[in-house]
This record gives sequence, C-alpha cells and structure tokens, in this order.
Amino acid sequence: MSAFTDIKDDIAYISSNAIEKNLKHKSYNSTEVQTWANTTTAEIVNRLKEVSTNFKYIVTCAIMQKCEGGLSVSSTCYWDTATDGNCAVKWENDCLYCIVNVFSIAPVSYTHLRAHETPEHLVCRLLLEKKKKKKK
Repeated sequence: MSAFTDIKDDIAYISSNAIEKNLKHKSYNSTEVQTWANTTTAEIVNRLKEVSTNFKYIVTCAIMQKCEGGLSVSSTCYWDTATDGNCAVKWENDCLYCIVNVFSIAPVSYTHLRAHETPEHLVCRLLLEKKKKKKK
C-alpha cells in the first residue's frame, strides 16, 4: 500500500494545473463560479484516480472574488498519518482567489477494523449477523 507522501507532489501539480486551466483568464461571475468549482474538483479527482487508486479522495474548492473581504479556511482530520494526508493549493489571478484542498485516505482492511472494534460495536455486529442467519 502506498503512503500519501508518495503522491503529495502529484496532487499539488494536478491541482495547480486544473485551477490554472479552469480559472486563468476568468473574472468573478456569480452565475458561473459554482460551475468552475465543480469542473475543477471533478478534473482533479479524475486525474488523481489515474495516479493512484489506492486512496479515497475528497476535493474541495473555494473560489472568492478579490475585494476587501477576508476569508479564513481551516480543516482538521483524525486519520492515520502514516498513510493519509491532505494538500492545500492556493492560487490567485487579478480577480479571483482559489483554495483547493485534497484529502487522501487509504482504505483499511476488514481485519484492521475488527482489531479496533469496541465492545459496543461487537454486540451490534453479532446481533446483525444473528439476524441475517435467521432470515436464511
């Protein structure tokens, strides 16, 4: 299984290219900005799937008009820092600010999940398995 650090540079490169391609010559337009964000995030996810299918990807895109307003964005995650990670790309032109966040989460095996099963989860799982057996 690969680690996030193996693909972080690819993520930054792909994200920067998608932003540049979709926003480079744009001026803020409130009727089109959502389409730009959707197109940018979809392109990033599609390109990332070509780089590695070992991760689940979450991509967010915030596009803001350059003006006197402020913007503060923050995120935090609880994950395995040995395999998972995130990459933030900031971009701007004369009219826009754009921030893309890409979160990459490596899948875990059923055995791994069972290893962290709490007593409460175990009871629920056993009851569900018992219910399934009765239906057969």
